[in-house]
Amino acid sequence: MTGRSIATVSLSGALDEKLRAIAAAGFDAVEIFENDLLSFNGSPQDVGQLCRDLGLTICAFQPFRDFEGMPEPQRARNFARAERKFDVMLELQTDLPRRPLFDRHHSRQLPCAGAVVSDHRHSIDSGRKDISGSIG
Repeated sequence: MTGRSIATVSLSGALDEKLRAIAAAGFDAVEIFENDLLSFNGSPQDVGQLCRDLGLTICAFQPFRDFEGMPEPQRARNFARAERKFDVMLELQTDLPRRPLFDRHHSRQLPCAGAVVSDHRHSIDSGRKDISGSIG
């Protein structure tokens, strides 16, 4: 992607206000933060349409926090949640999930590197199956 983009988490206010401000500031694309989407009074399709109406591309969706390297049963719940989030990505018409690494402010213990790599590989493979050929 070329052009300038910004994450909705970088601004305050309601999601529709943020998107209008982002478009007015001349940005080409936006990264949608999940909390903004959850607090929006509309569907993911509505957000996608608003972005398109404003001339914005949704370059990424950030629904994952505290994802990788978690012990069971949290790990299984995370992967089930990821499957649902890939559906939301299709509704938004974006194909790039963004996931911060080690956003575990409530824990002092970092996960095993092997578990992190394994979880990343699994989530990428799952997402590839869900969104492959569906965006366009």
